[in-house]
Amino acid sequence: MITTTTRVIVLLLAFALVAAACGDDDATTTQATTAATDAPASTEAPETTEAPAATTTTAAPATTQAAALTPEQVVADHMIPLLPNTELVSVEEIDGGFRVGAIVNSPPPPGYAATLTDAGWTVLDVRFGSESTIARDATAFYCLIAYADYLSSGDNSFWMFLQIFGGLTEADCLAAADDVISLLSSFGSPG
Repeated sequence: MITTTTRVIVLLLAFALVAAACGDDDATTTQATTAATDAPASTEAPETTEAPAATTTTAAPATTQAAALTPEQVVADHMIPLLPNTELVSVEEIDGGFRVGAIVNSPPPPGYAATLTDAGWTVLDVRFGSESTIARDATAFYCLIAYADYLSSGDNSFWMFLQIFGGLTEADCLAAADDVISLLSSFGSPG
């Protein structure tokens, strides 16, 4: 025959197991275990048995995730002027900067140097044939290498890559241009 004390102990252990299964903290489990081990040794049942008070769980605050990098954000942050009807389609973080891909609805712009100059950039070189413009923002020291290309002379699919570096001198910017232009010319359309 099961004694009343054993029933009380079993009942308290059951509450402790339910509380543990529901994810209660260690303090509640410890209280239930302590109550179970401190039960009186007599065979008399207490007149009233109180169930442990229910505890409320508080959800942890949500973590904040960094917003996804967008080409519009990179262009705005680096104060890069765009030609009318330019559609920004891709962005990639690269060692020391960013690469932004864009679709333009006109032939590769040999006049992009004028657009950069009007926006306060210092144009360091313009290379026709590859339609590349190398410029530097004098206030923030950004180096911009803009490469424009198209699929074929009969196709109106034109694009540009804007490669942005921070912290380069004018000489470093010009020195990086050949390698960057060669790399960008191997990509094809960013869209």
